[in-house]
Amino acid sequence: MNKTEKSQSTFKKTFKNAFYAMCLQGQSLEHGVVVGLSGGPDSVCLLHLLTGILPQDKIVAVHINHLLRDAAAQEDAIFCATLCKALQVELVVLEVKIAQLAKRKKIGIEECGRIERYRLFEEVRAARGFDFIAVAHNFNDQAETILMNIARGSGIDGLKGMEYRRERIIRPLLGCRREAIEAYLAHENILARTDSSNFSNDYTRNRVRHELLPKLNELFDKDVRQQLVQLGHLAAMDANFLASITEKEFDRICQSSDETQVHLDAKQLLALDQAIATRVLRKAIDCLAKGRKDFSFAHVEAILKLLETGVSGKKLALPGGLEAFYAYDIVTIRKKSVSPKAKQLPEMLVAIPGVTTFGHLEFIVTSVKKTEAASQSESKNVIFVDKCKLNGNLVVRNRRNGDIINPFHSIGTKKLKAYLIDQKIPQQTRDALVFLACENEIVWLVGDVKSKKFSDLHALDASHEVLKIEVKEID
Repeated sequence: MNKTEKSQSTFKKTFKNAFYAMCLQGQSLEHGVVVGLSGGPDSVCLLHLLTGILPQDKIVAVHINHLLRDAAAQEDAIFCATLCKALQVELVVLEVKIAQLAKRKKIGIEECGRIERYRLFEEVRAARGFDFIAVAHNFNDQAETILMNIARGSGIDGLKGMEYRRERIIRPLLGCRREAIEAYLAHENILARTDSSNFSNDYTRNRVRHELLPKLNELFDKDVRQQLVQLGHLAAMDANFLASITEKEFDRICQSSDETQVHLDAKQLLALDQAIATRVLRKAIDCLAKGRKDFSFAHVEAILKLLETGVSGKKLALPGGLEAFYAYDIVTIRKKSVSPKAKQLPEMLVAIPGVTTFGHLEFIVTSVKKTEAASQSESKNVIFVDKCKLNGNLVVRNRRNGDIINPFHSIGTKKLKAYLIDQKIPQQTRDALVFLACENEIVWLVGDVKSKKFSDLHALDASHEVLKIEVKEID
């Protein structure tokens, strides 16, 4: 065996090992693989190599015509049909008007093409009941992807680049350099198509490939692709470790979740290291907006700042039709379409002393001395009330017309409506707020602002009875 033949044998063996070890990960291939086939060197190589290790009936090639290159695109489809006939592999050809679709979605053609390809690949896979979708990304693509993610300001997840296997997508050629792929095709006398758009610098990846990488290689006097891919391996190890911690913390602080909303314990979330807290929030977002491409660190940071204010009833608009809503130590990431319309509950007389239940909240009232109240640290879930100041029944209820409030750090009494507007609490969430009230005076916006008139400990007479009122969430 000469040097070239040995090299080709090693190439095939490397591919086979990557397919079974890195892509299938010990899992048996029960049904089959959908192969993305553009007609270019990478996808042609992928299809040839797969036919060498799998039965033809376990392979379906899918060629997608983006209708961007007129006659050349039709020639690509004819080439793929001829290739698949020679390999005795079934071919599915699909067409999609990418230019019009990208314009309608207001995204770039490159991004739109990627989204549509994976969508159509998945449609074919699901219809056939196949196991995986194989795409032809290689070592060079990996280096380019990591470099682009660095330029975009990506976090550690972006630095790790693409994976050999992510859910149903597999990339058996990810460890193979493009030069080795081209050498294999030349050695086997296998033809492939050359897409003229690969040389156009209208696309970001092409500018990275043809301009940025060569300049970096020249600057550092080495092929920096190796270092970029190595960075990806190191980042993947760190990212996987952080992901395992995130999974545990998410399970611990997630109160409940479904396909429309995720409820997290805000106190426990804020107690986490920021690196994990941001990942827990991203996981919550990912449960509702798969891919989360429009989400940045700024959005996650804004949610954390919302919680740090400690003001119940506030919400924050997020990309992808989502919003974050904070109330009573719970932050909810939810789809806007399922934002609950506030439901007013019947007014409840507060038992003094005793326990009163109002919706999902429980109020526990006990009598304490002024010295005991003064010795306890501030808590947004506890209020101390001068019983002598109550000139009527103490009730728990939602807001109503004519309510007034005398908040701390505010001059005098003001209308509750004006106060809520000043605090920028959205109108649609105000009816869901819970208050302790005496007649039309607000004693406590529960979990948030307290009335100076009723709860100023410094103004309490030592002989007055002090009520300790604690609120808790109940299942």
